[in-house]
Amino acid sequence: MKARFQFILLLSIGLTLSTAQSVFAGDEYQDKLQSGLSRGLRNILGAPLEIPYTIHKYHKGEGRPVIRHIAGFFDGTFRMVAREVNGLMDTLLVFLPGEQDGIPLDPETLF
Repeated sequence: MKARFQFILLLSIGLTLSTAQSVFAGDEYQDKLQSGLSRGLRNILGAPLEIPYTIHKYHKGEGRPVIRHIAGFFDGTFRMVAREVNGLMDTLLVFLPGEQDGIPLDPETLF
């Protein structure tokens, strides 16, 4: 319970500071903030979908089906971790001014 309260307190302080900073920022910063947060949250939420998406891509390939599906599962797991880290970095670092483009992913978001 104490950890949850601390997390909520830190989150509210961060949102307050980011809002105060964005009042004095220009339109370009606002656009980057919105697109970075949107991309980050979509990548965090869409990361678990990377496994079935990758297995489906491997399913269409050549070779033995079991081997393709196992390879797709492991590749999808690695892609899921990369997408999750990218989403977290986008979400956390978007409040810092500057260029935060993140790790280039293909596709940039799953949805």
